[in-house]
Amino acid sequence: MSAGALTFKQRCKSSPPQVGCWLNTASPLAAELMASSGYDCVLIDREHSPADMMTALAMLYAAKATGGAVLLRVPANDAAEIKRAADIGVDGIMVPQVESAADAERAARAAYYPPAGQRGVAPSAIRASDFGRNASYMAGAAEQMLLMCQIETARGADAVGEIARVPGVDLLFVGPYDFSAGLGYPGEPDHPAVRGRIEQIERACRQAGTSIGGIPTPGRSARELIEAGYALVLSGSDVVFLRDGAAAQLEEVAAARRAVRSR
Repeated sequence: MSAGALTFKQRCKSSPPQVGCWLNTASPLAAELMASSGYDCVLIDREHSPADMMTALAMLYAAKATGGAVLLRVPANDAAEIKRAADIGVDGIMVPQVESAADAERAARAAYYPPAGQRGVAPSAIRASDFGRNASYMAGAAEQMLLMCQIETARGADAVGEIARVPGVDLLFVGPYDFSAGLGYPGEPDHPAVRGRIEQIERACRQAGTSIGGIPTPGRSARELIEAGYALVLSGSDVVFLRDGAAAQLEEVAAARRAVRSR
Protein backbone atom coordinates (compact mmCIF):
# COMPACT_ATOMS: atom_id res chain seq x y z
CA MET A 1 0.00 0.00 0.00
CA SER A 2 1.33 3.41 -0.95
CA ALA A 3 2.03 5.96 1.76
CA GLY A 4 -1.08 7.93 2.62
CA ALA A 5 -3.48 5.49 0.96
CA LEU A 6 -6.54 4.53 2.98
CA THR A 7 -6.83 0.97 4.21
CA PHE A 8 -9.95 -0.97 3.30
CA LYS A 9 -11.03 -0.67 6.93
CA GLN A 10 -10.73 3.10 6.68
CA ARG A 11 -12.59 3.18 3.37
CA CYS A 12 -15.52 1.28 4.86
CA LYS A 13 -15.80 3.95 7.53
CA SER A 14 -14.95 7.09 5.56
CA SER A 15 -16.18 6.39 2.04
CA PRO A 16 -18.90 3.76 2.02
CA PRO A 17 -20.34 1.90 0.29
CA GLN A 18 -17.69 -0.61 -0.67
CA VAL A 19 -18.90 -3.25 -3.13
CA GLY A 20 -17.39 -6.69 -3.58
CA CYS A 21 -18.08 -10.29 -4.51
CA TRP A 22 -17.65 -13.75 -3.03
CA LEU A 23 -15.05 -16.24 -4.20
CA ASN A 24 -16.47 -19.75 -3.83
CA THR A 25 -14.69 -21.67 -6.60
CA ALA A 26 -11.42 -22.01 -4.65
CA SER A 27 -9.68 -20.85 -7.83
CA PRO A 28 -6.74 -18.40 -7.91
CA LEU A 29 -7.58 -17.70 -11.56
CA ALA A 30 -11.14 -16.74 -10.66
CA ALA A 31 -9.81 -14.63 -7.78
CA GLU A 32 -7.62 -12.65 -10.15
CA LEU A 33 -10.39 -12.29 -12.72
CA MET A 34 -12.97 -11.04 -10.24
CA ALA A 35 -10.50 -8.75 -8.44
CA SER A 36 -9.52 -7.16 -11.76
CA SER A 37 -13.15 -6.55 -12.77
CA GLY A 38 -13.53 -3.33 -10.80
CA TYR A 39 -14.84 -4.46 -7.42
CA ASP A 40 -13.62 -2.66 -4.31
CA CYS A 41 -12.89 -6.03 -2.73
CA VAL A 42 -13.25 -9.78 -3.10
CA LEU A 43 -13.95 -12.21 -0.27
CA ILE A 44 -12.38 -15.66 -0.12
CA ASP A 45 -15.01 -17.92 1.42
CA ARG A 46 -13.59 -20.73 3.53
CA GLU A 47 -16.91 -21.54 5.18
CA HIS A 48 -18.82 -22.60 2.06
CA SER A 49 -16.07 -23.57 -0.38
CA PRO A 50 -13.44 -26.33 -0.63
CA ALA A 51 -10.60 -23.82 -0.17
CA ASP A 52 -7.97 -24.76 2.41
CA MET A 53 -5.42 -22.29 3.76
CA MET A 54 -2.84 -22.89 1.03
CA THR A 55 -5.50 -22.40 -1.64
CA ALA A 56 -6.61 -19.22 0.11
CA LEU A 57 -3.01 -17.98 0.09
CA ALA A 58 -2.74 -18.61 -3.66
CA MET A 59 -6.04 -16.78 -4.19
CA LEU A 60 -4.76 -13.88 -2.09
CA TYR A 61 -1.61 -13.58 -4.19
CA ALA A 62 -3.66 -13.67 -7.40
CA ALA A 63 -6.19 -11.08 -6.26
CA LYS A 64 -3.60 -8.77 -4.69
CA ALA A 65 -1.75 -8.63 -8.02
CA THR A 66 -4.62 -6.44 -9.25
CA GLY A 67 -4.29 -3.98 -6.36
CA GLY A 68 -7.68 -4.63 -4.76
CA ALA A 69 -8.64 -5.46 -1.20
CA VAL A 70 -8.98 -9.11 -0.18
CA LEU A 71 -11.19 -10.32 2.65
CA LEU A 72 -11.52 -13.85 4.02
CA ARG A 73 -14.34 -15.64 5.80
CA VAL A 74 -12.96 -18.19 8.22
CA PRO A 75 -14.82 -21.51 8.56
CA ALA A 76 -15.61 -20.96 12.24
CA ASN A 77 -15.00 -18.64 15.19
CA ASP A 78 -11.72 -20.39 15.90
CA ALA A 79 -8.65 -18.57 17.23
CA ALA A 80 -6.19 -20.54 15.12
CA GLU A 81 -8.17 -19.94 11.92
CA ILE A 82 -8.47 -16.22 12.62
CA LYS A 83 -4.76 -15.94 13.43
CA ARG A 84 -3.76 -17.71 10.21
CA ALA A 85 -5.99 -15.42 8.16
CA ALA A 86 -4.46 -12.35 9.80
CA ASP A 87 -0.95 -13.71 9.33
CA ILE A 88 -1.27 -14.11 5.56
CA GLY A 89 -2.20 -10.44 5.30
CA VAL A 90 -5.84 -10.21 4.30
CA ASP A 91 -7.51 -6.82 4.55
CA GLY A 92 -10.44 -8.12 6.55
CA ILE A 93 -11.70 -11.21 8.36
CA MET A 94 -15.34 -12.31 8.50
CA VAL A 95 -16.34 -14.56 11.40
CA PRO A 96 -19.56 -16.57 10.93
CA GLN A 97 -22.30 -17.43 13.43
CA VAL A 98 -21.59 -14.78 16.06
CA GLU A 99 -24.42 -15.03 18.58
CA SER A 100 -23.27 -13.10 21.64
CA ALA A 101 -20.92 -10.44 22.90
CA ALA A 102 -18.75 -13.28 24.23
CA ASP A 103 -18.50 -14.74 20.72
CA ALA A 104 -17.49 -11.34 19.34
CA GLU A 105 -14.94 -10.84 22.10
CA ARG A 106 -13.42 -14.23 21.31
CA ALA A 107 -13.04 -13.24 17.66
CA ALA A 108 -11.48 -9.90 18.58
CA ARG A 109 -9.00 -11.52 20.97
CA ALA A 110 -7.81 -13.80 18.18
CA ALA A 111 -7.59 -10.99 15.62
CA TYR A 112 -5.61 -8.39 17.56
CA TYR A 113 -2.20 -8.31 19.21
CA PRO A 114 -1.85 -7.54 22.94
CA PRO A 115 -2.98 -5.48 24.73
CA ALA A 116 -6.20 -5.38 22.66
CA GLY A 117 -6.18 -9.13 22.07
CA GLN A 118 -4.18 -12.33 22.30
CA ARG A 119 -3.08 -12.92 18.71
CA GLY A 120 0.10 -14.97 18.60
CA VAL A 121 3.26 -13.08 17.70
CA ALA A 122 5.66 -14.31 15.01
CA PRO A 123 6.52 -11.20 12.98
CA SER A 124 9.51 -12.64 11.15
CA ALA A 125 7.53 -15.65 9.92
CA ILE A 126 4.39 -14.11 8.43
CA ARG A 127 3.48 -12.55 5.11
CA ALA A 128 1.48 -9.74 6.76
CA SER A 129 4.67 -8.17 8.17
CA ASP A 130 6.65 -8.73 4.97
CA PHE A 131 8.41 -11.52 6.88
CA GLY A 132 9.70 -9.15 9.52
CA ARG A 133 10.92 -6.44 7.16
CA ASN A 134 8.06 -4.10 8.13
CA ALA A 135 9.21 -3.01 11.58
CA SER A 136 6.04 -1.00 12.22
CA TYR A 137 3.63 -3.80 11.30
CA MET A 138 2.60 -4.82 14.81
CA ALA A 139 2.00 -1.24 15.90
CA GLY A 140 -0.33 -0.61 12.97
CA ALA A 141 -1.88 -4.05 12.49
CA ALA A 142 -5.17 -3.17 14.17
CA GLU A 143 -5.75 -0.33 11.72
CA GLN A 144 -4.90 -2.50 8.72
CA MET A 145 -7.58 -5.16 9.16
CA LEU A 146 -11.37 -5.00 9.20
CA LEU A 147 -13.01 -7.41 11.67
CA MET A 148 -16.52 -8.44 10.63
CA CYS A 149 -18.94 -10.51 12.69
CA GLN A 150 -21.79 -12.28 10.93
CA ILE A 151 -25.21 -12.03 12.54
CA GLU A 152 -27.33 -14.79 11.06
CA THR A 153 -29.42 -16.33 13.85
CA ALA A 154 -32.27 -15.19 16.07
CA ARG A 155 -29.98 -15.47 19.07
CA GLY A 156 -27.44 -13.23 17.36
CA ALA A 157 -30.12 -10.69 16.49
CA ASP A 158 -31.30 -10.63 20.11
CA ALA A 159 -27.75 -9.82 21.26
CA VAL A 160 -26.90 -7.46 18.43
CA GLY A 161 -26.87 -4.34 20.60
CA GLU A 162 -24.13 -5.81 22.79
CA ILE A 163 -22.24 -7.34 19.86
CA ALA A 164 -22.15 -4.02 18.02
CA ARG A 165 -20.41 -2.39 20.98
CA VAL A 166 -17.64 -4.94 21.45
CA PRO A 167 -14.27 -3.17 21.05
CA GLY A 168 -12.50 -4.23 17.89
CA VAL A 169 -15.63 -5.26 15.98
CA ASP A 170 -15.76 -2.98 12.95
CA LEU A 171 -18.75 -4.25 11.00
CA LEU A 172 -21.73 -6.55 11.43
CA PHE A 173 -22.60 -8.58 8.36
CA VAL A 174 -26.16 -9.85 7.92
CA GLY A 175 -26.79 -13.45 6.80
CA PRO A 176 -30.38 -13.46 5.47
CA TYR A 177 -30.38 -17.05 4.23
CA ASP A 178 -29.30 -18.49 7.57
CA PHE A 179 -31.91 -16.30 9.23
CA SER A 180 -34.63 -17.62 6.93
CA ALA A 181 -33.69 -21.23 7.68
CA GLY A 182 -33.40 -20.68 11.43
CA LEU A 183 -36.74 -18.90 11.64
CA GLY A 184 -38.53 -21.67 9.77
CA TYR A 185 -38.66 -20.02 6.34
CA PRO A 186 -35.82 -21.71 4.43
CA GLY A 187 -35.11 -20.09 1.08
CA GLU A 188 -37.29 -17.07 1.94
CA PRO A 189 -34.82 -14.31 2.89
CA ASP A 190 -37.44 -11.64 2.21
CA HIS A 191 -40.11 -13.11 4.48
CA PRO A 192 -41.48 -10.41 6.84
CA ALA A 193 -40.17 -12.27 9.90
CA VAL A 194 -36.69 -12.36 8.41
CA ARG A 195 -36.85 -8.75 7.28
CA GLY A 196 -37.91 -7.75 10.78
CA ARG A 197 -34.80 -9.36 12.26
CA ILE A 198 -32.59 -7.64 9.71
CA GLU A 199 -34.17 -4.27 10.48
CA GLN A 200 -33.45 -4.96 14.16
CA ILE A 201 -29.76 -5.36 13.28
CA GLU A 202 -29.77 -2.21 11.17
CA ARG A 203 -31.20 -0.17 14.04
CA ALA A 204 -28.67 -1.55 16.51
CA CYS A 205 -25.78 -0.72 14.19
CA ARG A 206 -27.01 2.84 13.73
CA GLN A 207 -27.38 3.30 17.48
CA ALA A 208 -23.90 1.90 18.18
CA GLY A 209 -22.20 3.68 15.28
CA THR A 210 -21.06 0.33 13.89
CA SER A 211 -20.92 -0.31 10.15
CA ILE A 212 -23.22 -2.88 8.56
CA GLY A 213 -22.78 -5.15 5.56
CA GLY A 214 -24.90 -7.63 3.67
CA ILE A 215 -25.92 -9.29 0.43
CA PRO A 216 -28.76 -8.59 -1.99
CA THR A 217 -31.78 -10.88 -1.96
CA PRO A 218 -34.51 -11.35 -4.59
CA GLY A 219 -36.62 -8.72 -2.84
CA ARG A 220 -33.87 -6.28 -1.90
CA SER A 221 -31.30 -5.15 -4.43
CA ALA A 222 -27.73 -4.03 -3.92
CA ARG A 223 -28.90 -0.50 -4.67
CA GLU A 224 -31.48 -0.70 -1.88
CA LEU A 225 -28.85 -1.89 0.58
CA ILE A 226 -26.59 0.97 -0.41
CA GLU A 227 -29.44 3.45 -0.02
CA ALA A 228 -30.14 1.97 3.43
CA GLY A 229 -26.62 2.90 4.53
CA TYR A 230 -24.77 -0.39 4.19
CA ALA A 231 -21.01 0.14 4.28
CA LEU A 232 -20.21 -3.17 2.55
CA VAL A 233 -22.29 -4.99 -0.06
CA LEU A 234 -21.13 -8.32 -1.47
CA SER A 235 -23.24 -8.44 -4.58
CA GLY A 236 -22.50 -11.77 -6.24
CA SER A 237 -20.13 -14.72 -6.44
CA ASP A 238 -17.88 -16.34 -8.99
CA VAL A 239 -19.96 -19.53 -8.80
CA VAL A 240 -23.22 -17.70 -9.51
CA PHE A 241 -21.71 -15.74 -12.39
CA LEU A 242 -20.44 -18.98 -13.95
CA ARG A 243 -23.76 -20.74 -13.40
CA ASP A 244 -25.89 -17.92 -14.77
CA GLY A 245 -23.55 -17.22 -17.68
CA ALA A 246 -23.60 -20.86 -18.71
CA ALA A 247 -27.39 -21.05 -18.39
CA ALA A 248 -27.88 -17.92 -20.49
CA GLN A 249 -25.54 -19.16 -23.21
CA LEU A 250 -27.19 -22.59 -23.30
CA GLU A 251 -30.64 -21.02 -23.52
CA GLU A 252 -29.46 -18.95 -26.48
CA VAL A 253 -28.17 -22.10 -28.17
CA ALA A 254 -31.39 -23.98 -27.37
CA ALA A 255 -33.46 -21.19 -28.91
CA ALA A 256 -31.33 -21.33 -32.05
CA ARG A 257 -31.76 -25.11 -32.24
CA ARG A 258 -35.53 -24.81 -31.89
CA ALA A 259 -35.62 -22.20 -34.64
CA VAL A 260 -33.58 -24.37 -37.00
CA ARG A 261 -35.63 -27.51 -36.30
CA SER A 262 -38.92 -25.70 -36.86
CA ARG A 263 -38.05 -24.73 -40.42
